[in-house]
Amino acid sequence: MCGCVERSEYERFSYLLFMSNLYFKSRIRMRLYVLCHSLDIVHRFLQLLRKGGVIMQMSTITRTYEKTLRKRIKRNKENF
Repeated sequence: MCGCVERSEYERFSYLLFMSNLYFKSRIRMRLYVLCHSLDIVHRFLQLLRKGGVIMQMSTITRTYEKTLRKRIKRNKENF
């Protein structure tokens, strides 16, 4: 004998069942976490949309980009 403890079929089966149960629970837990997180993002987006915040943010981004473009064009004209 190698000094190993021999396990019965029942012990092996119960161990495998326990490990597979943990595996499936963790996968389900992870999927629930991802689902809740994505629902939270959608909820925030809908709140912003309802308040008009998304449209305001887009117009702010557009204005900032237009300012940056104007500055670049002005600099390019000055350099040439």
